[in-house]
Amino acid sequence: MLNKLVAIIVLVGLSRTAVAADTAWPAVLTNPDPLAGDEILPMPCGGQMVFRPVFVSSTGALSDQRISMGGVDKEFGYKENQHAEYIAGGFTAADHPAERLYYLGKYDVTRLQFAAFDTPCPKPDEDSRLPRTGITWTQAADFADTYTAWLIAHAKELAAQGKRTLPIEAGQPGFLRLPTEEEWEYAARGGASVSAADFAAPLFPMTQPLAKYVWYSGTESSNGHLQPIGLLLPNPLGLFDMLGNARQFAFTLFRLNHLSRLHGDAGGYAVRGGDYSTPPDQIRSAARDEFVPYDQRGPRRQDTVGFRLALVAPVLPNIARLRQIKTEWQTLPDSSGGTLAEPVQDDPVKEAAAIANAVDDPQLKHRLESLELIIAANIKTRNEQLDRAARAGLDLATWLGVKMQLDAVRVLAAEQVALIGGPASRPANQQRVDRFKKELDNIIATYRDSLRTLFTEYPSAVRDAQSAALRGTLTEQGKTAQAAMTEQVSADVATMQRDGDLHGDAVEKRLRAAACATEDGRLGWPDACKLSRP
Repeated sequence: MLNKLVAIIVLVGLSRTAVAADTAWPAVLTNPDPLAGDEILPMPCGGQMVFRPVFVSSTGALSDQRISMGGVDKEFGYKENQHAEYIAGGFTAADHPAERLYYLGKYDVTRLQFAAFDTPCPKPDEDSRLPRTGITWTQAADFADTYTAWLIAHAKELAAQGKRTLPIEAGQPGFLRLPTEEEWEYAARGGASVSAADFAAPLFPMTQPLAKYVWYSGTESSNGHLQPIGLLLPNPLGLFDMLGNARQFAFTLFRLNHLSRLHGDAGGYAVRGGDYSTPPDQIRSAARDEFVPYDQRGPRRQDTVGFRLALVAPVLPNIARLRQIKTEWQTLPDSSGGTLAEPVQDDPVKEAAAIANAVDDPQLKHRLESLELIIAANIKTRNEQLDRAARAGLDLATWLGVKMQLDAVRVLAAEQVALIGGPASRPANQQRVDRFKKELDNIIATYRDSLRTLFTEYPSAVRDAQSAALRGTLTEQGKTAQAAMTEQVSADVATMQRDGDLHGDAVEKRLRAAACATEDGRLGWPDACKLSRP
């Protein structure tokens, strides 16, 4: 009898996690607004969960991106003051060679999704699309663990059915967990899809009123109630309800702000994003609060706090990656700058290490080794500042390059008007040509100055690495013309390095030729283009 009972329990457990016979949930419950690039993972009971890729610029295994987190509102400075953090992605981006990525849940985890591992399977109802709130941080973390284990256990079965499984990085499957605050805020602000200025703004770029993107307090928005997922517009990364509706658990412990850094006291868990009871003037990407996990009654829960999952990769997925990281790590404290072209002859890091090895006194040896680490950290900071400055210079140069192209087209159009215009309009047309040519000359001069700065201030290895990273970021932001200009900038810097200068006349001649080579150029300015030929 006991054996039969055990067999029944086992069969019930297997049926709970079966994937073949489940009726699929209506798509509107889990992905009401499908977008290109959605990463959809199956769940038990015919369910699914949707994730969005979040790209981060990368130049190597140890490459990461410095971001500014927090805001400048003094009222919340004690917990949200701006400070620098670093972000990176664990998955290799197949179509973006200068980027890596992680994934973030497109929507909050819903009540239906949270119940997908229950027995028997949940039945969809009118509340199925509501975010799952009123749970503890541990329950949210356990859900991520249970879901990951299920995906791994059923990977072969899911693949045989043509369903997605956990993405693989260097032979190891990714896994689900709560997002760190860095992962959450980078994605909430728009990541690599927005400009640096938009990233630093209190809210991600919005083309319509706040109520079209965020559920906040007020009759024109949430009206004091939790709302179903996917009813409003997404942020630039295709993520819904990052701000408002339900605050979201982070993996990170909550710490106060100590001006430009976080305070050393770690308390409860951080929750992000505001909720449906937050006033509209307090909705901001920097919003963060402490979720105290326990009170006098035991584990705490709040009806305004839910969560979404991050899909990430192991940092050290295999031996080959470990070796790559060790190799790159050895170059980080190199006083030559790691990526600098000309090594410094007297390396203070190596010198400090040599002195420490020659000392017998344990206390002095320890002090010297600590000094070595301090020197190495300072050099690494300097190298990172150099990389950021080079990238900013390249960003300016590519913008100027695109501006030059547009100004050259404007000059050609004005010259064509002047050529075909009558005697009465000739003086005014010529003044217009002269004004446009002067503006083009000024922008060419500024472009040449920016190239000279890039050539004289930054070694070629630094320029090349940052140019590749910038190209990926600009492409992700949809700035295709500026992204394409990175190659021209690199070529012009190489010309300046070889010849000692890049003459403005040569640049103007190239711009005119490029404009005239287009279909619009041939049809729009035949006389002006004829005069522009070498």
